[in-house]
Amino acid sequence: MATAQVQLPHDLQAVLKGGDPQIHASFDCLNEQRKGRKVIRARELTIFQGDDPSCWKWIFMPDTNGARVEVAESLEIDVLDVCKKFPVQQLTPSKYHLVYFVLRMEDTAFGFEGHPVTFKLLVPGQKPIERKQDLSKLPRKTWAVVPVGTFYGDPGMAGELKISMSEHGAQSKGGLIVNKLVILPLEEE
Repeated sequence: MATAQVQLPHDLQAVLKGGDPQIHASFDCLNEQRKGRKVIRARELTIFQGDDPSCWKWIFMPDTNGARVEVAESLEIDVLDVCKKFPVQQLTPSKYHLVYFVLRMEDTAFGFEGHPVTFKLLVPGQKPIERKQDLSKLPRKTWAVVPVGTFYGDPGMAGELKISMSEHGAQSKGGLIVNKLVILPLEEE
């Protein structure tokens, strides 16, 4: 089976360390087979105007492991708003977790330069995590891991994670493909 390349952000270590200084993750932490890994596919995400065929196109493409999966491609949108609520009870307790989107910018992508996308992670009982990233700087036509943040899965935690990416500028934008959202328990060194 063919394997597609995943382009990791050049500053992933800085993002991880900014999330929590106790986490010592390496790029191999993104192992596709990691036990406890939660994958939320594009169809399971709440995408603003995701059912409007003038805004989003649903297509099948090879995933990072080569399997064909359904993804959402933005055609021409004003508002980018992708979110998911996830029950914390389904997470591996007593572990740090990395939350990231797997995205792709097409050659025809437009409207993102100078308009950073806001990534947010709300964890019950913890300080909100928010970061901005200019998606126009992602490599074109390859899957990219875009971190949202890291958090500790306290065994007594209850409620839902709230994960989102958004850009509400009035400019038109398109050419962004949303593949999946991943919640990955990290191995401690």
